[in-house]
Amino acid sequence: MEKTKRIEEDKYFNDDTLTEYTVEEGVEEIGGSAFNFCENLKKVTIPRGVRRICEDAFRATGLTEVTLKEGVEEIGDWAFYHCSSLERVVLVKGIRKIGKDAFAYNKKLTELEIHEGVEEIGERFVLGTSLHTITLPLHPIPRFRDLAFQGSYRGLPLPSHRTLRLRGTYHAAPLSIRIPRI
Repeated sequence: MEKTKRIEEDKYFNDDTLTEYTVEEGVEEIGGSAFNFCENLKKVTIPRGVRRICEDAFRATGLTEVTLKEGVEEIGDWAFYHCSSLERVVLVKGIRKIGKDAFAYNKKLTELEIHEGVEEIGERFVLGTSLHTITLPLHPIPRFRDLAFQGSYRGLPLPSHRTLRLRGTYHAAPLSIRIPRI
């Protein structure tokens, strides 16, 4: 049986020399805390074939934008937690599970786009963000955990949220719903 090619846990933990990183072809898993606390890491390229991003993999990095290629199936708990410069996240078709607190405390995060295929979204996955626009697939998400869109530990919804977009498979443009301020 062939061993899964992966970036080992804690491989670059707290490495302040990393500013950019390209995951090599053939890697299927990014281990837990692999890039944890790499505060100068601004850009990471994740190729097709990476199926799993484990817990805390990019926690507290300097990433500014994350676009995942098709093939990623799971984003672990706290995978992109507290990335203080992260502004935009695009989660492509095929991601099945987004773990709890996966994108929490990314204070500059204003836009999140999730495509078809998601089966589970964990608790507080966008807690403490500045999300203005969320794009969700039109299909049902079977395991949408309680408080997934919780904005604070007091249970309040996302205070900055302004637009919810629903993207259908056969629609050229997503349906946008403006959220009224109450």
